[in-house]
Amino acid sequence: MRIIFIIFLFLSSTVRCVSQDLQVYSPSKKEKLSTEAYEVFRTNKFLDFKDKDSLIEKIDGAIYKKTNLNTFFQHKKDWGKIQKEDTASYAKKGNAKYAYKDNSMIETYLEFGSYNVRKEIKTVYNPKSFILLYEKKYFVGENYNRTESIVNEYDNQNRVIKITKRTEYSKKENNEESITTIKYENETAAITNKNGTIICKLISNRNLSKSSAKKESLLALPFDYMKYMEECYLEENIECDIKYPRVEGNELKSISNLVYKKINKNIPNAIYRIDNGGLPFQTYILNIRDEKEDYFLDHLVINVKNQELISKQLIGIEADGEIQEDASYIAKSFVINKDLTISIFEIRFSKIYKKLNENYRITTDGKILSLRSKSIDKEEVHPNSKMNDWSGKYNFKRKNKDDLVTSFSIDIKSLENITIIYVGDSEKAEVYKNLKAEDVGEDKIKIVFNKKYDELGIIYIQKNDNQYIISGEPIANINPGNDEYVLKKMN
Repeated sequence: MRIIFIIFLFLSSTVRCVSQDLQVYSPSKKEKLSTEAYEVFRTNKFLDFKDKDSLIEKIDGAIYKKTNLNTFFQHKKDWGKIQKEDTASYAKKGNAKYAYKDNSMIETYLEFGSYNVRKEIKTVYNPKSFILLYEKKYFVGENYNRTESIVNEYDNQNRVIKITKRTEYSKKENNEESITTIKYENETAAITNKNGTIICKLISNRNLSKSSAKKESLLALPFDYMKYMEECYLEENIECDIKYPRVEGNELKSISNLVYKKINKNIPNAIYRIDNGGLPFQTYILNIRDEKEDYFLDHLVINVKNQELISKQLIGIEADGEIQEDASYIAKSFVINKDLTISIFEIRFSKIYKKLNENYRITTDGKILSLRSKSIDKEEVHPNSKMNDWSGKYNFKRKNKDDLVTSFSIDIKSLENITIIYVGDSEKAEVYKNLKAEDVGEDKIKIVFNKKYDELGIIYIQKNDNQYIISGEPIANINPGNDEYVLKKMN
C-alpha cells in the first residue's frame, strides 16, 4: 500500500506540473442531454437514422440543435447489413472469448494498463446483437477496485427504452446509479434523465405529406434555398405549401419526361416553376439524385420552351446519403434574385461559409450565362486558411469517476508539426513531438500520437464553427458512453 501511495503522490505532482494551466471543462445540462440522446441512438445502432435526413433536438420547447443526417457519418452505412446482423454474423474480436446462454451471446476479454491495472470486460448481446449489458471490472493487482456497467432494456422493435448506468464499489455507500428512459411516438423520441428531457424528432424530406391546400402555380423571387430549408424543410404546414408550390399533374409529368430524356435518368425529388417575369419560356428549379454519384443531390435551373429544353445549369449540391471516404465535393446553395441573377454559396455545417466565384444570369432569350466576379467571403480567407484554422494551442482535461485525470495539451504549429503532452488516468506524462495530422473529412483531422496503443493512441479534432471537439478511444474510455468533448483552444 505504501508503494501505491508514493506512486499516486508522484503522479499527482507530475500532472500538476504538466497541466497546471489546463481547466476541466464542465458541460451544461443541455450539452449532457444532447450527448445522452446520441447514446440512445448509438444503442439503437443508429437504425433510427435510416431513410431520415435530419434530426431536431428540442429542450424546454426550443430548438437546441439541428443535425443533417446525410453528413453525420464519415463512412456510408450499409443499413440492410446492420438490420440483418445477428450473433452469428457479428464481427468477433480476436482477443475475446464467446459463450452462448439463454438465447444470448456473451463476449469477454481483458485489457491491461500501467501500474498493474487489469480490466475484465463483459458484453451480453441479444439474438439481434443489440447490447443488453456492458460491464467493466477494474483490478489493481489482485485487489478489486470497482465495476462500471450499462444495462439496456428494449421494446419489441429492439428500440432501447431504458438505460441504467451503475458504478459499484466495495463500500456500497459509494455506489452511483443513473437512469435514462425513452418514449417513442411516431418519429419522435422523448429522452429523460436527471438532467431533464430532450425531444428528438427525425425528419425525412421524402415523406413530407402533400397539403390539400390550393396552390399558386409560380414560385416568387427572390428564392433563397437556405431560407426555404430553415422555414419548411423540417416542418409540414400549409403555409409552406402555398409559399413554395411544387409542380404537379400533367406539368410535372411533362417536365419529368424531359429531364429523363435530356438530363438525368433519375426521378426528380421536387420541381418548382419560378416567376421569371413573363418571359416567353418557363423556368424551373429541380433537385435530383446525381446520376454518377448517388449520394449527391443536385439542384438545377432549367429553361423550357414548347416542351423543349433551352438551357440548364447546376447551381447547388448537397449530400443525400453517406459520402464515400474518397469523395471530394463542396456543398453549395443558391439564391435566385428578382433580376434573374443566381448567386452560389459554399455551405459548411448548414451555414453560409462564403460566396463563391460562381454567378449566373438568365437572359431574355432563355440562356444561362456565367458572370465572373471576385469571390466575396463573409470573412477574409487567407490562402493557407486551412493551416491557420488549426494552428494554435489546445487543452483538454477531464476526470473519470475515480478522479483519475486524462489530459491532452496539443500545440499545432502546422498540420505537419504537432506536439502533444498526454496524461492517461493520472499516469506519467508522455510527450510526443513532430506529429502529423491526417485530413479525414471536412474540418476534421486525425492525429496518431502513439502507434503502439492502437486505437487508444489516436485522437480526432473536429471544427464546428468556432468550436473544437476532441474524440477517439482515449476520450471514450474516460467515462464510457461519452465519445466526444469540447476542446479548449487557447489562441
